[in-house]
Amino acid sequence: MVPMTKHLDTMGGSGPWLLKEYTPNKLISYVPNPSYFGKHPQLRMVVKPFVAQSDTSYKQYEANQIDQAPVPIAQLDRAKVLPTSSSITILPWRTATLPSTTW
Repeated sequence: MVPMTKHLDTMGGSGPWLLKEYTPNKLISYVPNPSYFGKHPQLRMVVKPFVAQSDTSYKQYEANQIDQAPVPIAQLDRAKVLPTSSSITILPWRTATLPSTTW
């Protein structure tokens, strides 16, 4: 089976974003799709770095290296006093238990 990431540069679509760059284990970036028929994005580009540790992206956010990151629960009180704390949105976690299946 060929991984989907081998064909990212040839993929098409009708959504608001087009792939600009994909570097395995480093980042993925998107630019607005000029052929998109809906409301065009207001951003010129979106870059999403990949991180190995769950708290790494929050540390990058604290250092003003990225614009958005999940806040670890242990850091929530600290995050509330950051200069950007007015933009923190707390989303409730929902969990579901799937029934076990006997094979």
